[in-house]
Amino acid sequence: MIAELSGRRLVQVKAKGDKQTLSIHRLLQENVLHDLEIEALNDIFGKAFCLVRKQYPRASPIQVPEPGKASACKEYTPHVLSLRRAYDTTGAIEPKLDLAELFYDAGFHIWELQTAPDEGILYLETAERILDELNYQSHAKIRADIHTAISLLYSVIGIRFRNENFHRLKDALIIRQKVQEHDKLSRENDILCTNAASDLGYYLIDIWDCDEASKLFQSCYRKYQEWGIETEYPFEYTKYYFNSARLCMLRGSYPKAVGLFHRAIELSEKALGKTWLYLLVKFNLACTLAQEGDLQSALDLHSEVFDAREKAMGKYDSATMMSSYAIGALHYYLGDLSKAA
Repeated sequence: MIAELSGRRLVQVKAKGDKQTLSIHRLLQENVLHDLEIEALNDIFGKAFCLVRKQYPRASPIQVPEPGKASACKEYTPHVLSLRRAYDTTGAIEPKLDLAELFYDAGFHIWELQTAPDEGILYLETAERILDELNYQSHAKIRADIHTAISLLYSVIGIRFRNENFHRLKDALIIRQKVQEHDKLSRENDILCTNAASDLGYYLIDIWDCDEASKLFQSCYRKYQEWGIETEYPFEYTKYYFNSARLCMLRGSYPKAVGLFHRAIELSEKALGKTWLYLLVKFNLACTLAQEGDLQSALDLHSEVFDAREKAMGKYDSATMMSSYAIGALHYYLGDLSKAA
């Protein structure tokens, strides 16, 4: 049967090492789903869900990127995508909390890997819709997790969702605070609540409310110091130095900003390696050097970031294109119009 379907290009069999995968044409998938009775559909979907859930990594409970999960995420994300499409298109699959959790995990991992933010938002919105269909408690931790993950993806996309982003950040902080009130001794709750405040501060910088953002970052820094030293919590301290540097840059304190960016670079490498966060900090350092007037150093650094982003994320990734634009602008200001073009 598989040979017949493969001959008609409805099924494709691929071998990778000692593993063999079977991919089915989307039209065939839709026809199969359409022909199934609701009871059979839910039974088959449930079995597929169990298989995927066993292999697909769960998101960090404190929403910290974990590079070690990247390989498994990339391998099994297509299967999570198939589950989401089946859930969205049939309208007959029973909503369940563990399904919402799987789709949340997928959305978070997309931010973690910095791949396709729009796709990540679809996962998270589906997870949220399932919770609504279940009338799940409005101040549950998973709702704050979803708010936070969506806001992180919004920040990757740009300013298009600025108003909605603000409301989600506020809601996430309110939920985190309520959860923390019920268990004040939990380090996990403390980290999540503190990070929610930091995320809100990041947004406030974008709307030029620097004074309020600074207050939030300082309160976060005091919390970080309670937890431990910088090398024990490099991701959190990276955010503090990065955000503080951005504030200094906006206020025109360029030498201080440069020093803070350099510390953020060191800690980001320790936290995640030379990945997207490391490159993001370097990109902002290059922007600061340009504003300070050191155009050649800024150009050299932007070129380094561009090469790394193009290799890691591709020529047409939004971050790569931002680096390309910055390089063009610097060539213009340096008077090299041919390279700027």
